[in-house]
Amino acid sequence: MRLWRNSSFVRVNMLNPKVISSEEHLNWFTNLDTNKNFHFIIENKNKWLGSCSIKLIDNNSAEGGIFMAEDDKSASLLPVKAICILYDWAFGILGVDCIEAKIIQKNKRAINFNKGLGFKVKKIEHDIVYAVLSNSNFYGAYSKFKHLLS
Repeated sequence: MRLWRNSSFVRVNMLNPKVISSEEHLNWFTNLDTNKNFHFIIENKNKWLGSCSIKLIDNNSAEGGIFMAEDDKSASLLPVKAICILYDWAFGILGVDCIEAKIIQKNKRAINFNKGLGFKVKKIEHDIVYAVLSNSNFYGAYSKFKHLLS
């Protein structure tokens, strides 16, 4: 996962674009609160293709994220399917009311991806787009393309 995260096409779109050392990654992993942070590998046909995650902020909200290991997979339906499964789980099982996202303003692909899922932009500050996804906005958007993901 660290190697994917450190690839240039992923790093350029991260809030922290620096290369992560194996020591930093191990430290992050060791200190990860597994009661609030849920990380999943995106797999298709026995091949690992990326990662998506949910971090609980409080009892009502979470922060979501996703990245693909290969740039050409980013434009496929795989990330859409993965994040929809994750967000359905977060709203339905974890019981969050909203999911937040922080996106670098120049990352138009991610902004459009999130808007397609029903995210609404709250504010833009210091070149970061802050967006929020409500349960109703997610399921409203999801119902329009769910049939494509089966």
